[in-house]
Amino acid sequence: LGLVLSATTTLAQQPAIVLDVDATTIARKILHAHETFPVASPTAHTVDLVYPKWIPGNHAPTGPIADLVNLRFSVNGKSLAWTRDPVDIYRFHIPIPAGTNLLVADFNLVGAYAAGNDFAIGNTSTPAQGDVNWDQIVLYPADTAAGQVTVSASIRLPDHWSYATALPHPTQQGGSIRFDPVSLTTLIDS
Repeated sequence: LGLVLSATTTLAQQPAIVLDVDATTIARKILHAHETFPVASPTAHTVDLVYPKWIPGNHAPTGPIADLVNLRFSVNGKSLAWTRDPVDIYRFHIPIPAGTNLLVADFNLVGAYAAGNDFAIGNTSTPAQGDVNWDQIVLYPADTAAGQVTVSASIRLPDHWSYATALPHPTQQGGSIRFDPVSLTTLIDS
């Protein structure tokens, strides 16, 4: 029992990744993500982030990595050089300078209609409605189980649009809808 309580306390105190999605251009089949990752970096090291490869309900690695564009990483407003893994195109290596507390990622998700790709932004967005699949607009720490990653998400919608979600406790804050922190597993399933 003591070990279980200690593990639970550690997970509960782990800082959340903050994911802010701007969906105001979803009718044009474009989403923008601004994501911040807490990192404790007393010394310089490399952080690996991944884009979801395995999507719920798919039986192959179908994460739409080709739709991820304009990927930029920064620390304290300074751009960081990064590299894509030479074997796994879903994995990114980011060198973090010593003393870093927060890593920032900015990127867009774009899409055009693709026959048979029922969940891609190019197939689910029109001038009147859009479907944001969180698994398509998030990066997360490599080699970490999705259930151990906590994400605090928000979304900004086009003017006069409404929404529906399974995420708990949505609240309006400055033009965005903010949700309670949840595991990455719950976010992707919502």
